[in-house]
Amino acid sequence: MNTRPLLIRASAGTGKTYQLTGRLLRILLAGGAPETILATTFTRKAAGEILSRVLITLAQAATSEEDSALQALARQTGVDSLSRNDCLALSHQLLREMHRLKVLTIDSFFAQLARALGYEIGVPPGWRLADEVEDAWLRERVIDTLLGSIETSELMSLLAMLAKGDTKRSVRLEILNIINDGYEVARGCPPEVWTDLDVPAGPQEPQLLEAVALLRTADAGHKTTNRSLQGIADLVDSSDWDDLAEKSLVLRAFESAAGESFTHSRKAVPPDIVSALRVIAAACQSRHLGLLRAQTEATGRVIAHYDSLMAQTKHSLRVLSFADVTYRLATMFSNESLDRVGFRMDGAMDHVLLDEFQDTSPAQWHVIKPFALRAVRRSDKGSFFCVGDTKQAIYGWRGGVAAIFDAVSNQVPGIEQVEQNESYRSSPILMQTVNRLFRGLMNHPALGTANGPDADPASREAYEADAIARFATAFPEHRSAKGPMPGYVCIETSGADSAGEGEKRLGHLLFVADRIASLAVEFPTKSVGVLTRTNRTVAGLIHLLRQRQVDVSQEGGNPLTDSPAVELVLSALLMADHPGDHRWWFH
Repeated sequence: MNTRPLLIRASAGTGKTYQLTGRLLRILLAGGAPETILATTFTRKAAGEILSRVLITLAQAATSEEDSALQALARQTGVDSLSRNDCLALSHQLLREMHRLKVLTIDSFFAQLARALGYEIGVPPGWRLADEVEDAWLRERVIDTLLGSIETSELMSLLAMLAKGDTKRSVRLEILNIINDGYEVARGCPPEVWTDLDVPAGPQEPQLLEAVALLRTADAGHKTTNRSLQGIADLVDSSDWDDLAEKSLVLRAFESAAGESFTHSRKAVPPDIVSALRVIAAACQSRHLGLLRAQTEATGRVIAHYDSLMAQTKHSLRVLSFADVTYRLATMFSNESLDRVGFRMDGAMDHVLLDEFQDTSPAQWHVIKPFALRAVRRSDKGSFFCVGDTKQAIYGWRGGVAAIFDAVSNQVPGIEQVEQNESYRSSPILMQTVNRLFRGLMNHPALGTANGPDADPASREAYEADAIARFATAFPEHRSAKGPMPGYVCIETSGADSAGEGEKRLGHLLFVADRIASLAVEFPTKSVGVLTRTNRTVAGLIHLLRQRQVDVSQEGGNPLTDSPAVELVLSALLMADHPGDHRWWFH
């Protein structure tokens, strides 16, 4: 089967699952064996939906008395010469070989790979996956071990470098923050990255003293400038490099080229003062970069020590996290071919289909990429298909980044890219509102006040403004496939913005709950969908809606483990599995 590799950047409601199931059915109808197909997504529900659609679509095409189902399948797959017998035969084959068709979550696929390649990736026999609670407990346990293995003097020195010399209340908390913030990214870096930062030597002490003396006696022709120069000289004498780096005169001198002058208080700063300020700016740069390098090296040592202890602990307990599995597989596929994978996984995966690709992290793509490239190279027997919504990558769920789409387009040879922005869910008025809202982001207040990242690399606002501008500029025109379908859009605010943070949040939730309750009364036969930014909000909103006698349920969101009754049952089950673990006995 000659199928060109395809990357679809699709918006919500535009038929991503329809495209993927159509591609999967086309492969099967062309004679592709079920065991040669890998289709991944990110939730069990989505995987079940893909498999259900495949089976139901085939069954309807095979058994429907009308030709419409068969014709719809032919359009979806691009297979013109399609008969009911073809669909019936494929349905029977899939039902017999369901266990060989890999339509599964990416976590499940990685777990299968790890079990099949346990020796190659170095996992202990009989290993299991740790849940989030156990993984957090392991982190704290390893940090306690780490703190107990470091000499007190070395620990204090290390902490001083990590904290820029500030005193911290909790050494343990500081180390835990470092691990939580950077471990997963840092573990894949080579050791030399922690020492690669180049620190310029900076001016010698006599040169710095000469610059300070000049500032104390200088006359810049303006009283404000003279006072600023005196203040800079005082800060140098007291070695207050943090405050010095914030002074506008020092910043202007640092940014100016050699021999270039600038103005301050509407007067040109004399060249000799500019030269003295440049010396002080160079001293600031040297000290700040020196401290940053010391912090970086200290962080590297902490993470390396932590990584070694964590590996020993997990090996002894025979547990791994999903991040561990991904990291080990990525390391293995950097050096190994896929030849043995097909034998271990009940068939070589010649066809790779990736759903919800915006949620794929760079580490996960590192594992999947060899399978994708192998499928593309086998153009006569293999294929590659990838679909996702670039815009949804802004949530960063599971480490997903929008740039992952660019990685695919650059790394998969001959890939075709398609934009898919026609919604089959929404009315035209809703699509028009979406276009106006997101293109209107260019009117965001942050864009008018922030400089670009190049002009102000230390400013978070600069990067936020740049991200807003790039998102709005690249936002495509969204259309509706619903024709003249009626619709209604109303945007309201709660009016709770003037209160304190806690009162503001409660006021907003009360406003939303009252609004939903009134809609439920006004339209008793209709359902109301509610989207929130956090799971915490879901729980509060459900409580308020039930108080208002609204029949409400949730999809996803909050875990059951925040219930004392559920925690007790879980402890009993864990105690049965691990009788020697006294945490469960205690509970």
